Amino acid sequence: MQIAELWPGLRGLLTGVGGNRKNLLMMLVLAVFVAGCAGRVGFEEDLADEAKNGVESAEAGTDDENPVTVEAGGDAPEGSSGTAIPGFNVIELPEAGAVDLDHELVYQIEADSIGGWAPATVLPTVSGHLILRSVYDLLVYPDATRAPQPMLLESFEPNEDSSVWTLTVRSGISFHDGTAFNAAAVVTNLERHRDGPISANFLRDVVSIEAVSDSVVEITLEGPRPQFPERLTTVVGYMASPTWLDAVDAGTASVEEPVGTGPFVFADYRPGRSFTATRNENYWQPDRPLLAGIKFQMTTNGRARYEAVTSAISPIAVVDNPEFIRRARDAIGQINLVESAANSETLYVMLNQADSESPLTDLQVRTALAKAVDREVWRVARGGSLFEAANGPFPPGSNGFLEDTGIPDFDVAGATELIAQYEAANGPVELGLLLEDTSGNLLSADLLTNAWAAVGVDVVPEFTSRQELMQRGLEGRFDMMLWQNHGSFDPGLQSIWWQSSGALPIGEPTANFSRINDEEIDAQLAIIESSGHPLIRQVAAENINRRFGEQSYNIWLSWPVWAVIHSLDVHLTGSTLPSGDPAMPMGGAVGGAHLIAHIWVEER
Repeated sequence: MQIAELWPGLRGLLTGVGGNRKNLLMMLVLAVFVAGCAGRVGFEEDLADEAKNGVESAEAGTDDENPVTVEAGGDAPEGSSGTAIPGFNVIELPEAGAVDLDHELVYQIEADSIGGWAPATVLPTVSGHLILRSVYDLLVYPDATRAPQPMLLESFEPNEDSSVWTLTVRSGISFHDGTAFNAAAVVTNLERHRDGPISANFLRDVVSIEAVSDSVVEITLEGPRPQFPERLTTVVGYMASPTWLDAVDAGTASVEEPVGTGPFVFADYRPGRSFTATRNENYWQPDRPLLAGIKFQMTTNGRARYEAVTSAISPIAVVDNPEFIRRARDAIGQINLVESAANSETLYVMLNQADSESPLTDLQVRTALAKAVDREVWRVARGGSLFEAANGPFPPGSNGFLEDTGIPDFDVAGATELIAQYEAANGPVELGLLLEDTSGNLLSADLLTNAWAAVGVDVVPEFTSRQELMQRGLEGRFDMMLWQNHGSFDPGLQSIWWQSSGALPIGEPTANFSRINDEEIDAQLAIIESSGHPLIRQVAAENINRRFGEQSYNIWLSWPVWAVIHSLDVHLTGSTLPSGDPAMPMGGAVGGAHLIAHIWVEER
């Protein structure tokens, strides 16, 4: 590789380093190093009382970048509490005769999704992806090294400059209704995704999608996109039966009764309560699934989910509350635990830029609001000292993470002065804060509104359901919103949330909830999407992180941990890809989600 080949990416990166001469010099040196090493070196490499308990609890946590798989009797990692075995690549294969193939698993999840279950139009929660993965398969899925691998596809191959991708469909697969899974089915689904409220953003640069044969799809993009297969690990990759989709359009089928190729077949859906599916007896992956059926029970109360497992009411549950994660660690031997800090989501306050008359479009006001919040107090009071304080959208271990992103320091006096200056010229700053209606968020609202009141800003909290929170986010109908997002294994998958092209007027659905319109972020995102070089992509992601620090578009709070707790006879680890290689056990394009087909329960 010659320097000239790297220059377009470097030139864009250098515009993002501003006056940082050290960064500039380092980039030039690294460019020479990269050019010399190319071809030889691989660069791949809920509850207020619970929060109170978290403040009073001893500090505990994990430094592991990867998920922790906890098994009874294991040894704790040095410096951690509880019993844990680091297990990003743990493969737990059942012994012959050990599996209860007649078991119908009840899985406690935190929330329902909205919009039905058609992949192009559903607005899924994190656990909504568990439901989607029970009835659908993805075209592509990341392996344990985070590299995208074919799933429903047999292969994906680029042309010389990665502007055209050829997808070869895996043969012999049918949808649950008998419709053949072929190239035409892929085209139908991807074309629908191009009109989806979220998924369209992943395909905004697609010029054409064409079935060139019964098994081959050719996708042409606006330019080089070396990381394009990663997009097929997202909601874009879920494939639904074209026959069913047409019937939904015609009004002869329900969007709430999905038809896919997945390990389980839809049986029943009760919105806000449960989703049930039964074993796909004709599943294309041999000897899968290992359950007779699965029922996802939607239980919004975190304590109820935790206690359902510890009291043997339900064998498995999602846990996202730090106090219950800590309790689960202490209960090893009675239950098992899989937790993931890798590809973690970020919890933050989103500041809406949609209304040009809003104080939030003023950098001085945004900076003051950020200065007013003590993230360390939040970490202890709301995260129970378990979650790290966040300084940007990229957590430790992810591409784009920086120790110092330049976010405003906690400074009450400085924030008060900034607000006073703004109000002297523009009048009082009065805002609303939208939060999910949970007991834990009563404390969240108190912490935030009191912090802002201390610097002269009047903020009124408003509580709503998670589904309504998502809908209002999409439509931009909020001032500020407590939100959790951005769990992913690659920064390129974040572009849908920040692209200026998504800064639509209030009322028009878009994944760019806060209507960020920033040319510098756009430029760095373009570099990430067009470059296949890890170093160039990393520095572009770091530049985005710094830009967020400079502009205070969001107030970063913490990097939560997602966990799944389950009884000792339930086995969650061991997901493999069609190739036989280990799949990413948790996370992928969605932090906290995992594959479903490999869950098994011991014969009693």
